[in-house]
Amino acid sequence: MEENIFIKNAKNVYSQNGDDGVIESILNHFKIDSGVCCEFGASDGLGNANTALLWKHFPEKWKALLIEPRSEVLNDLRENTKNYANVKTLFEKVTPENINDILNMHLPPGDFHLLSIDIDGDDLKIFEALTLTPSIIAIEATHVFGDVDHYDPHRGSTPKAVVKLASQKNYFPVATTGNIYLIHNSLLEKVPTKILTTAWIENSEVVSLQNLPRMVL
Repeated sequence: MEENIFIKNAKNVYSQNGDDGVIESILNHFKIDSGVCCEFGASDGLGNANTALLWKHFPEKWKALLIEPRSEVLNDLRENTKNYANVKTLFEKVTPENINDILNMHLPPGDFHLLSIDIDGDDLKIFEALTLTPSIIAIEATHVFGDVDHYDPHRGSTPKAVVKLASQKNYFPVATTGNIYLIHNSLLEKVPTKILTTAWIENSEVVSLQNLPRMVL
């Protein structure tokens, strides 16, 4: 199978599984060069980060909200972002109950183009509760349960569960690195034909993920 056009540009600067290059490729394809990004599970802001390449390298173009609940990385996150006026940090646990209040209260003004959800467990329910519609969502998935539609609040969700919910929320999957990259349907006309013509959903059931290579186990 021909390699996914976004995955083939995978690279790491701050990310773990090529996400920096994938995000850069997706943004370039959709001609998005500025806006607002947000990361749930930001850790120290730089290690295994999916948004650092944007807010750190292009501070005049990207504003960021970085959210991390663990007190042990609090000082490192503050230290790593203290010189960036374009970054707001928040030390709070994101839940399905508070996600929208948090974003409505703390998200910087501007076009909300990228949301990274990686909280090692309840990612799917966070996505389900989300009422805002960022252009691109990266959400972690797991293969530990196999090729089924399954969600576990502590161990995460399968790709099929993520893609099924994405369809219900008007998002379309275009690539994965272990994080599944979802594009809002308002951008569908710009999604590459080779990805669009892959059979993803049939009668609301996920029947194929063949265009999502390199899923990390």
